[in-house]
Amino acid sequence: MTKADTAANLSVSRAEAEFSDSLCDVWSNDFEAVVVRLYPEVGRAREALKEAGALRVMLSGSGSSVFGVFESEAEAGRARGALGGFEGAWKVFACATLARDEYLAALGRGAASLRPGRGA
Repeated sequence: MTKADTAANLSVSRAEAEFSDSLCDVWSNDFEAVVVRLYPEVGRAREALKEAGALRVMLSGSGSSVFGVFESEAEAGRARGALGGFEGAWKVFACATLARDEYLAALGRGAASLRPGRGA
């Protein structure tokens, strides 16, 4: 979600992609504590995703968005509906998790340097 006067974006995604247990145990973002302290709106966004049923909630990158991972597409859809009215001005984006090969296929020819064995 995005508010016109803040930098809080929220994405809802489904957890149908296979995340290894070890990956789920190490989800962290070193910027998160600082960003939440400086921008309380980001903390409110995180809490809203948790309350909407996200299995995992995290700040992406250096804080351009907050995302939640949900058990299914249906759960993500319900959360998207609930969060769309939260605070009145957030924009909610539903997205799907892509496997690496799907991501590279979507990039097309520009992804050649990212393919395994190509130096990336």
